[in-house]
Amino acid sequence: MSDITLTLPPIGFGTYALRGRSGADAVTSAIRNGYRLIDSAFSYENEASVADGVARAVDEGAAAREELIVTSKIPGRHFGYEPALAAIEESAARMRVIGPIDLYLIHWPNPLQDKYVDTWRALIEARERGLVRTVGVSNFLPGHIERLEAATGVLPAVNQIESHPRFPNTGLIAYDAERGIATEAWSPLGRDSNLLAEAVIVDVAAAHAITAAQAVLAWHVARGVTPIPKSANSHRQVENLASQAVLLSPAEVGAITSLGRPDGRLAGFLRAADDEGLGVVDLDGESLLLTADRVLIPHPVLLPELEEIRAFAVELGVTQRLDQLFREIHRLPSPPPDPEVRTLETWAGGEFDQLRFAAARAVSKGFKISGGYATTTVWENGHQVVARYWIGVDNPDYETSTGELYWESEDAVLPVASVGPVAYSEGVRMAGLIYAGRKVEVEK
Repeated sequence: MSDITLTLPPIGFGTYALRGRSGADAVTSAIRNGYRLIDSAFSYENEASVADGVARAVDEGAAAREELIVTSKIPGRHFGYEPALAAIEESAARMRVIGPIDLYLIHWPNPLQDKYVDTWRALIEARERGLVRTVGVSNFLPGHIERLEAATGVLPAVNQIESHPRFPNTGLIAYDAERGIATEAWSPLGRDSNLLAEAVIVDVAAAHAITAAQAVLAWHVARGVTPIPKSANSHRQVENLASQAVLLSPAEVGAITSLGRPDGRLAGFLRAADDEGLGVVDLDGESLLLTADRVLIPHPVLLPELEEIRAFAVELGVTQRLDQLFREIHRLPSPPPDPEVRTLETWAGGEFDQLRFAAARAVSKGFKISGGYATTTVWENGHQVVARYWIGVDNPDYETSTGELYWESEDAVLPVASVGPVAYSEGVRMAGLIYAGRKVEVEK
């Protein structure tokens, strides 16, 4: 049987990366703007901020406490009966200003660890003790859910899953509905920068005089799924919530659903690479073997919510044999440099006793030497971009000092502000690694 029939609002409010005072302010703003479902998690490190924002909104009269559903989730590092109970108690203590937590989820099953049933028993116990009101799961597949029911007789009230137009996840949504389980969608807009430019979505948005993002959120609502978009911007909060009033036709819903594709899921975590293929752990904790001849691995600087994805990987206990997800990244500063700036001098002045030492460090880190520069080359947006970092051209035995860093494409030096995110990150990474090997005077 289901834990409880929980009626969710059409759209919820996500809080990942909303921390401290500004995070609490964003939650208060969201409630003032009409949100009644607030999503948090132990791993987000913002439970106290979320609770403070909720308490302030209630004190202001923006909503009655009983109107709100405040959610948190238990991470994989606290799986098991006793560890889970302790973690839930921590969550409850951090959120005590709002009373019992309305909805508490298992963040994902992590079947490789195989402790999610005992963790589920802990959630049920926490509900019986009044620490939480309702319990559910996140990223659970039918087999995981059926195992919970077989062991405890209790079905989750909610299953929060990946769902967006690139990966509609229609089968799992239907399964949840058949079992009386409400479905929430994390990352409801996906992470494909081209998604909102799809002609289907643009046409639906134009037909209803709404934005493309609103069209996608309305698509979720039409399918009976509660999306959980995130925004600290009050205008965007209002805009997202207004999507619940947009009524799409079955044909429009079907057209957006048709954008789903086999490779539409968000990236998993590389676990191993050998002659048999690539072993990947997906966000459900399932181990998969990919045997494709060629696999495109996105640079981590291109991944939205990178820290959240890294947290998933850590808690899944994934060890990567290929430097991918945890590769050092550097982002263009905000605001970007003046458009006239074409070189960076941040890593200039690094002294080496001999040029050969600088060159050897560059080569040992995987970089090439050309015309006195250490170089690294990337392809970005269909163009070859070369980052060049000056290390010197004198006799290899002579002292040298590092100099400028710049980027060029098609023999033209690029303004730093126009350098793509991958080329910028890799160029700065190169300069930083070489500069770190410089001669450093130590005071005696």
